[in-house]
Amino acid sequence: MATVTITKQQTEFLATAGNLRGRGQTMGEALDSLVQQGTISVPIIIHQFGGDKFFTQKQYDRMQELRRRVGTLSQGEQSELEALIDAQLDASQARLKASQRP
Repeated sequence: MATVTITKQQTEFLATAGNLRGRGQTMGEALDSLVQQGTISVPIIIHQFGGDKFFTQKQYDRMQELRRRVGTLSQGEQSELEALIDAQLDASQARLKASQRP
């Protein structure tokens, strides 16, 4: 499934969806820049840039380490990376639910 992904570059944010690219000083600006290029009808994933109570810094650091080594991972490490990605998605859902509470 195609997605919109927003990541932090050195001095700006980059939003990508397929071949489309949007840039901005904030995540919102990057997404707005991307949306102005065409209709976006896919999920949007915003990468967490560190740990929190839903996805710890230790989990985040390990996931980043494994992502840097994609293509050279052992079967066990690939499974670990997939589990961490699932945990990060669960954390995103938990964060969203927590933000909607009055």
